[in-house]
Amino acid sequence: MALRAAQARARRALVDRGAAQRMPVIRIPRAVSEEHLRAVEALGAEHARRHGEPAESRRAWRTQYLNAGGLARSEASDLLQSLVDAAKRVDAEHFGGRAADAEIRCVEL
Repeated sequence: MALRAAQARARRALVDRGAAQRMPVIRIPRAVSEEHLRAVEALGAEHARRHGEPAESRRAWRTQYLNAGGLARSEASDLLQSLVDAAKRVDAEHFGGRAADAEIRCVEL
């Protein structure tokens, strides 16, 4: 029951897909540091070591879910937090602040 209520709240907070596609892109210069980029590369390598190389899902397209087994949270929590903080700042400044309770659920590479 609590899960259904949470899902309903999440749906109400979402922006219509068409409206979302019309929203402007907000660029944050230097939002991700060189250190963070190296951390993402290291996460990809560690994910491949633990879970195997990513399967090709489309021509020249491979996806790794870096959140698998808590990898991203345990190895790059500062990067994840900086991304969440940036998203919340942009949301508050430009889109009405609906993402105040946002958290990272899925990390793809």
